Amino acid sequence: MPVRLFLVGLALLLSLCGCATKPSFLTPKRTTPSSDRVELPTSEQLGLLFIDVFINGHGPFHLLVDTGADGLVLPLGIARECGLQTMGYVTVEGYFETHQSKVMKANSLKSGGFELEQVNIMVVDDALLEPTRLAMPQFEGIIGMAAFTDVLLELDFKERKVALINRETFTSVPETKAISYI
Repeated sequence: MPVRLFLVGLALLLSLCGCATKPSFLTPKRTTPSSDRVELPTSEQLGLLFIDVFINGHGPFHLLVDTGADGLVLPLGIARECGLQTMGYVTVEGYFETHQSKVMKANSLKSGGFELEQVNIMVVDDALLEPTRLAMPQFEGIIGMAAFTDVLLELDFKERKVALINRETFTSVPETKAISYI
């Protein structure tokens, strides 16, 4: 039963995040990695990678790294806890439905040696995320590709690691591929 709840919840979330809005709207004002390669605090659950983030100094929160999502998605409870500012609403066009999402702004999002400034976040009702949380208690939101537009994202599922690499200093390693989001 928990796996079925997880799949239902994940399908709902993917329907909301899949084709959200233009990445430029969701791209942070500034992305600052502390070095050429930054390994982020990472955990794994059910074959999915999560990074630990602090939002406006609150956290850590465990966000699912979703390469199919454009932006960040948080439940309203966490958004309130972090003191996010309401910016307006956006229509989110997903695979299965269209939904109105509140857009809120965080001053900063930090993970390891990585910081985003002035981040727009789509905020959904806590109940929408509940089925996924029942199956994956660690799940607290989604971080999509717009957060990583200024860096290369390295996902190592075998080693359960997520790292960010400076685009300008990247050199290809044999048997790896760099795929640009842009």
